[in-house]
Amino acid sequence: MTAPTLAGVVLNHDYGPFLPDAVESLLRQDPPLDEVVVVDDGSTDGSLEALAPYRERVVVVAKANGGQWSACRAALDLLASDYVYFLDADDVAGASLSAEVRPVLATRPVKVQFPLQAVDGALRSLGSVFPTFPAGYDAARMRADNAHDGFYVCPPTSGNVFRVDALRALDLDAVDDREFVDGAPTLVMPYLGEVVSLQQPLALYRVHGRNHSLRADGLADLLRRECARFARRWVQARALAPLPEDPDRGPAPTYLVERRLMLAALGERGLVAPLVARYLARLARGSAPPLHRAVVAVWALQQLLPVHPARRRRDHTRRSA
Repeated sequence: MTAPTLAGVVLNHDYGPFLPDAVESLLRQDPPLDEVVVVDDGSTDGSLEALAPYRERVVVVAKANGGQWSACRAALDLLASDYVYFLDADDVAGASLSAEVRPVLATRPVKVQFPLQAVDGALRSLGSVFPTFPAGYDAARMRADNAHDGFYVCPPTSGNVFRVDALRALDLDAVDDREFVDGAPTLVMPYLGEVVSLQQPLALYRVHGRNHSLRADGLADLLRRECARFARRWVQARALAPLPEDPDRGPAPTYLVERRLMLAALGERGLVAPLVARYLARLARGSAPPLHRAVVAVWALQQLLPVHPARRRRDHTRRSA
């Protein structure tokens, strides 16, 4: 039986200074990737010039700016491989990614995921590896987490390898072009087949101040945007697959309770104490590892302290990469 093939796709928009690191990290894989593609989503910062030395070794797709999902679709249109690893251009694939992932692909999972090592702009370790997967974390537990928390434990884009035919089978038009592949398309993966969670970090997540998840006019504004984005993602997810989970019905999922708690702690809405109690109750029934639950429970209890600037710092820390 022929071993599944694996492609690496760099998704880039105005990350020219970081782009060579990302491309080199895919080209250095051993065993080599079967395809390496770079999709430039309408960059205006000289990214295409930075790709000039690699044009004989990678396929470069230059398109008008449309959003990350549109860049993923541009790659899906031309890939011949069975699996695809999407790498954000500001991140770096670990040297052993191909070697560690390929053996798992023989079982034909719809997705393989792994933690990321946080680094600074110069690729120096920040001492953080995330996320932490519960032991034996499989698709059934992920579906249960979707129902309870509104999401399952999943890394950002650069920690995921997808089966190409599983992505192509989705109604790709149901996802907004400016959505991210780690949004609605990732949410539905556990309903399409098995998802394998590896425990070792296989890529570097660069924290540099321009990360999309860190952009906002202020913390309260960011939290409101996250709540709105959460709702949009579930609308799109339900359009992609017939999902039993619907965060609009029944108790609010943990994700929304947490953000409402943060907003209340900032004086934006509601009373803090009832939200702390509700959050702790949902946390206790979740499947996160015990240490993670303990640390987050301490954070939630600290929201009861009355000092507003301290609450703001704790909220920043809770959602920081």
